[in-house]
Formats: sequence, structure tokens, C-alpha cells
Amino acid sequence: MLSGKAHYKAKINDRLENLVQIRDPNYKMAVRLKQDPELVALFKHIPKKIIMYYKKMYQLYTKGDWKKAKHGLNKIIKRKRDGPSLFIMEVMKEYNFIPPKKWKGVRDAD
Repeated sequence: MLSGKAHYKAKINDRLENLVQIRDPNYKMAVRLKQDPELVALFKHIPKKIIMYYKKMYQLYTKGDWKKAKHGLNKIIKRKRDGPSLFIMEVMKEYNFIPPKKWKGVRDAD
């Protein structure tokens, strides 16, 4: 069983990975992140600079700029292999890091 800092990191990764997997193009992840009291509390332990960098990489991913998203996510993963970053990298890898022609900011549920 995890305790302390490791426990919080695991909780954050699990919750964020679930959010990243939502495939509704109208879903606003930023709103969810601000409204979920548990995530708000967990994010207090992460430097704001890191959170802002991840959000930027997520925005690049949703906008289809996968080259920049891949580069930035690799930087994050080198520091810490977090679930959300790894998940997004896996999605992009499925398409050889080239967004599909009809990319709408989310992965199609096959």
C-alpha cells in the first residue's frame, strides 16, 4: 500500500488518466480539473509550473500539433513516467505521431 507523497502521485495519475480517456469533443477537461475537489487538493502538491506545462502539451495534442506535443511529453516522461503523459503518447504512437485527417481533438472510440 502506498503512503504519503507516492499515494498522492498515484491518485493524481489515476484520476487524470481517466479524464484524458474521455472521448466527448465537447468535454472541457479544464473545467473538470477546477471542479473536482479531490483533484484540486491533489494539485496543491504539484508546482504550478509543471501543471501549466502539461496543460500546454495537452492543448498541443488536442489541436493536432503532435510533433510539439510529443517533444514536450517526452520531457515530462523523462522526469516522471506519469500515466496521462504515457497514455497520450500511446494514442499518438498508434498513428505514427501523425494526427488522423479528421482529427477533432479526441481519439475515436474504435
